[in-house]
Amino acid sequence: MSEQITITVSSKVYQRILEQAKQSRTNVSDLLNGVVANAFVSDASGETPAQEKMLREVEAYKNMHAQLVSQYAGQFVAIHNGQLVDHDPDKDALFFRVKQNFPNEIVLQRQVLGNPDPVLHFRSPRFQQS
Repeated sequence: MSEQITITVSSKVYQRILEQAKQSRTNVSDLLNGVVANAFVSDASGETPAQEKMLREVEAYKNMHAQLVSQYAGQFVAIHNGQLVDHDPDKDALFFRVKQNFPNEIVLQRQVLGNPDPVLHFRSPRFQQS
């Protein structure tokens, strides 16, 4: 079910919407519907649809990790809709191809390392008062 609404936006914003729709190869209505839907947090999980999709891509990466290590160790991979869609030893080259081939889509890009969940260490300075 859909509801039809009318909104007023500036000419500048409207032009950006048209450009984005053209780049995404979609119509304005579908583009704005997606933007608005992604702006709200899901009731059940407390995450936006975009966050939920990224979590699904991370889970797919973990599930295929053993195979990725055997074929693409050290390289960067791109996971979209649970599938490996591209890989490259050059992080930047992969990034630009993914941006071109999947505009405005959520695509996980990650380097294939031995551990699918690497531990990250952050150092923080401590300030003491004299």
